[in-house]
Amino acid sequence: MAKLTKFKVTSFRNVHDSDWIDAGRVTALIGQNEAGKSNLCEALFKLYPFDDSKYDVNFDWPVDLWEKKDPKAIVCRARFELSTEEEAVLLAALQPPKPDPETPDAPPPVAPVVAKTDPAKPIIVEFGRDYSDGFFFHFENIAGKYDCNTAWKTVSGSIPKFVYIFDYDMSGQTIELPHLAQRIQQVGYSKLTSEEQTIKIILDLAKVDIDDFLKRGDTPIGADAALLRQAAGIGLSYSKIPRVVEAEKSRL
Repeated sequence: MAKLTKFKVTSFRNVHDSDWIDAGRVTALIGQNEAGKSNLCEALFKLYPFDDSKYDVNFDWPVDLWEKKDPKAIVCRARFELSTEEEAVLLAALQPPKPDPETPDAPPPVAPVVAKTDPAKPIIVEFGRDYSDGFFFHFENIAGKYDCNTAWKTVSGSIPKFVYIFDYDMSGQTIELPHLAQRIQQVGYSKLTSEEQTIKIILDLAKVDIDDFLKRGDTPIGADAALLRQAAGIGLSYSKIPRVVEAEKSRL
């Protein structure tokens, strides 16, 4: 999975321009109330969300810049570092097609035209999304001509999708899976509570089908991570999921 190294948010609620923010496995955003910590997290989440969340220029555009509202403005951009294995897959996909040796008039083999500029440095993917759901991407440390559609199709599966869990809305109560399955069927994902959406996303990330899971046992099982691992053998490795967390100075 590609590694998030930096992100930047512009023209999103009270964030005019965050400049580039370094990111690691765990990134802490520390500041006073209303400083924009949650807005930074939510803007990053909507850049490449696990669900169908999108930016809304009529809701998310900064109020004090309202007269400059621009639906084509880029909200968030992020930079990801590819692993050695991901680089190899990408470079192989971007090479020109090899000539058929059985064709009588086949030209001589063409040398690869797409390669790393500096073999000692990783390939970086930077992409961003605007208020109209348009997006751009480009690579750093790659030289040569290549098909953009092939490039994005190849690399997009390596970029982690974001999940935004808003802890302030979580009551800590147990949610029974039969009730969650019934709620999804009745109202759909968009009308679930924050707690219900969070559990559904975690189950989807673990590739757990709720209906199939319930058939494995005769008694309802609460959506508790420890019970899920014990009952279904699901190993949720949170260390592999990049996380951006926030904290208020007053709480430290």
